[in-house]
Amino acid sequence: ATCKVFACSEEEGWANESALDPLVGSTSDICCKPTCQQFQCNATLNWLAPTGNKSKAKKVAQSSEECCLKSCSAHTCAEGRALFPKASETIGKSDEVCCEDARCSTYRETLSEMKDTEFCNQMSQDECPTRFFNANGTLLRCQWDSLYRLCRYDDVVRVTGCYGF
Repeated sequence: ATCKVFACSEEEGWANESALDPLVGSTSDICCKPTCQQFQCNATLNWLAPTGNKSKAKKVAQSSEECCLKSCSAHTCAEGRALFPKASETIGKSDEVCCEDARCSTYRETLSEMKDTEFCNQMSQDECPTRFFNANGTLLRCQWDSLYRLCRYDDVVRVTGCYGF
């Protein structure tokens, strides 16, 4: 029998191709073309499989450019912005999708978030510069006021849009 009568399995990532109709065969390898569903995107090279994109999965192709989308890791953020922590797992190519305020990493990596029952003015001089308060996604760092000799919220610096806060 020729490939013209062979039914390629869409669920398994195969598509019928009229150019293969005259061939004699009865297997997907002979009678069908592989779709993007079978292609493995290389995350190491910043390529990710498009989630929920059925039309791309059914496309007859076998390349990163045709089957995958770039992750945020391939994006360069504007000055004062930095890739957010899950950039390698997120599809995107804009600051809005891929970046956050560059100061966010300091809050995440070197400062400690205060509990709801804690306040800057309770902190010692040594502890003060290591703490911050999260006011519904606006991060307020504690700073030592030498004149009044107490810890207080920094009224000037407010950091927003940090991933995970």
